[in-house]
Amino acid sequence: AAPSFLRESEEILLALRPDAFEKDPTAPDRLARILEKYQDQSELLDPHLEEITQALLSIVQDRIPELKSKTTQTETETETKNAGKGDQIRKENTKGEENGKAVEKERKIKLSEDTKKNEVFHRAWRVVYSVCKTRG
Repeated sequence: AAPSFLRESEEILLALRPDAFEKDPTAPDRLARILEKYQDQSELLDPHLEEITQALLSIVQDRIPELKSKTTQTETETETKNAGKGDQIRKENTKGEENGKAVEKERKIKLSEDTKKNEVFHRAWRVVYSVCKTRG
């Protein structure tokens, strides 16, 4: 194996664990700062590039099915809403206020979970951008 001159290699690999972006929202910023240090000598990253990019792409690929199913689910919900809009309005008018509050609370929880998944996806792509910017 080629010698490594990347002082932060262990820190980079720890920050690229599959759950790191979920548990530590600052991980992408730390990685970007480390990578920026090597802007002038980016060849020092070469022995680690494959491992770094594989870890990043793994994080991204793990979330693609979640995002794809969410998009499909949203499209289906929209079609269903539009198809039975008259019935839906009548049902909503007859539902109790408590039921409406429970549905709204459930919706907020679901949006919060989806937002978290999207944030992890976005964080991973930010680091991919940093790698590309640094190494060229």
